[in-house]
Amino acid sequence: MGRDRTFATNVSKAIRQYNPSCIRVNPGQLAELLSSDEISKLPWDSLSNIKTIHPVATTLPRAMEENVRKVFPAVTSVCINYGASEFGLVTHGEDHTHIGWVVGGCVLKVLLSY
Repeated sequence: MGRDRTFATNVSKAIRQYNPSCIRVNPGQLAELLSSDEISKLPWDSLSNIKTIHPVATTLPRAMEENVRKVFPAVTSVCINYGASEFGLVTHGEDHTHIGWVVGGCVLKVLLSY
């Protein structure tokens, strides 16, 4: 619990100090951030500067994406990225029906194992 509080506190401080337009975070940490008292204390202009959320490791459940848009009113893009933890970024998309498109400069090789 202390670790999660520290995460929310640190991210809130970073948002206030650096005024980012994008946040890259795993869904578990994002859930903690969205429900924290720290984020609710931030001024509206700090929250409205964030335009893009990049969840890493997995996609966001639709309910969490809706909550993201309530907390960060100017979010225009909640991305779906695969390979982010292993390679930086391999695919990118914004539609929950598929994993997105292969990022330029990447070559994918599908290996089948039986």
